[in-house]
Amino acid sequence: MKVTYLAALALTTPLFLANPVKAENPSHVQQLLSTGECMGCNRAARS
Repeated sequence: MKVTYLAALALTTPLFLANPVKAENPSHVQQLLSTGECMGCNRAARS
């Protein structure tokens, strides 16, 4: 029983300690939302 609790704790602890990462540039996001164009995006690879 004790091993099960320790395993559950070991697996869930990183989920609570992880911080979301934001790497976007707010001006680029605004441009994308307003014009639909993405500066520096390679859309040819997604065809």
